[in-house]
Amino acid sequence: MATLAFAKRRQSCATWTAGFAIVFDASGLPVAGYPVQGPIDIVGTDGHGGRGELHQPVGALDENLDVAIGRALLCNRQDCARYGRGFNWDAATDQFVAALAAAMANEELIAA
Repeated sequence: MATLAFAKRRQSCATWTAGFAIVFDASGLPVAGYPVQGPIDIVGTDGHGGRGELHQPVGALDENLDVAIGRALLCNRQDCARYGRGFNWDAATDQFVAALAAAMANEELIAA
């Protein structure tokens, strides 16, 4: 419920993305929110992941938060938990290191 509760606070945020945080873990909570950067990057515009890689939705984004919540509650919690397990410190570190390695390789090519 914490993930759904965050989205309700949007009205009091300075911007739509201020304070955005997803608590994705094995709990299986679906994500409901507004279609803005942050939620789109993780959930995707259609709920099938940020890269459209999922067969089943793990959340819902909509300008009307009540609609997003209603659609998110239809998501299979096991699918949400499975997807959420990929968001952890090890995965974040691997992604960061890969981006650094790519940037360094690109810089070496430019310097050569």
